[in-house]
Amino acid sequence: MKFSINPVSIYKIIAKQRGNSKSRVSEYLELIAVEARDLADIWERIGDDIIDKGFASLANSEAMNEFRNVIRPKNARPYYRLNNFYEQISIVTHGKVDNQLRETFINHLGRLIFQREVTLESYKKMIRKCQVTCFIDESNSHFDFEDFSALAQGLNKEAAALEVLAKTIKAM
Repeated sequence: MKFSINPVSIYKIIAKQRGNSKSRVSEYLELIAVEARDLADIWERIGDDIIDKGFASLANSEAMNEFRNVIRPKNARPYYRLNNFYEQISIVTHGKVDNQLRETFINHLGRLIFQREVTLESYKKMIRKCQVTCFIDESNSHFDFEDFSALAQGLNKEAAALEVLAKTIKAM
């Protein structure tokens, strides 16, 4: 018995598998973008809390404990997920996403992770300064906070870039 396969059928099977693979990779990249947005939003809320409650309120021991504790549980989960995504992204996306877009996505993800570390250190520095002394005058009233605010804004920029890249890759 002779068995023949229609080349059009083979093409349809391969195209379907590629489409499913691309769809799964797109979902994966969108999930990374969602985690990045969550992380950026957490840090933005921390900055907003400092504005609402006042930087000087960090000198108050009750407020100090609240600010110290706010970052631990909320910020850790998306941060650790993003680190794991960063370690696996090349394996998941290799050959399934345009190399230039893939590298750009990986670069933005790496910058987001680095930016989070710098932001966390800036935040800890503000907390340490307020634990020792929180004398605020015209010369130092906004210096640390402006630095922290710029860092939190950097997280938002990287998260936005990841969101746009995920949508771009999905559209291709």
